[in-house]
Amino acid sequence: MRKGKIVISKRIRDKIYWNVILDISDIYYFKYVLIPLFRNLNFHTNKYLDFCNWCYIVDLYYLGYHLTPEGKILITEIKSVMDKGRLININKNLHIKNINTKVINLLSKSSPYEIKEGKKYRRINGNKLLKPGKNKIIVINTIENKESIYESISEVGRTLKISRKKITFILDTGLVYKNNIFNLYK
Repeated sequence: MRKGKIVISKRIRDKIYWNVILDISDIYYFKYVLIPLFRNLNFHTNKYLDFCNWCYIVDLYYLGYHLTPEGKILITEIKSVMDKGRLININKNLHIKNINTKVINLLSKSSPYEIKEGKKYRRINGNKLLKPGKNKIIVINTIENKESIYESISEVGRTLKISRKKITFILDTGLVYKNNIFNLYK
């Protein structure tokens, strides 16, 4: 099963530099394969702190907190103290404890995803779950007072020319979009 790609490049300036980039887009693979593998290594530098912060970011993405405004801000803050950012920060121990506290506080709130039997379900409006694949959607046009039922978010998107991401956002927030109200159909 393909999980990503490896890019090896050579850069020549005063010296020859080799770059290896491991590009993986499967968050499950990060959480359950790479992180356990790296936890077995002994880091003796600031890279250990960067690794711990990176693990926080993986957890936030895996559970869907990157979709929330708080999560986006926290991920940006964590990234700002990684690598060279850690050297710039004068009181790094206080900042690290502050990040730990913020991560724990955010993780104590209900997650945008619910994970059941290894499958992710997007939580909308607090408790309703979007199932992978088909979710019947009812769209009510407020001007024409007309209801349309669609078999999936993709079908709504194709018909109304709206992205699936936008539809999910509208379902989650309950906002009216282009004179339409969107709801899950039971």
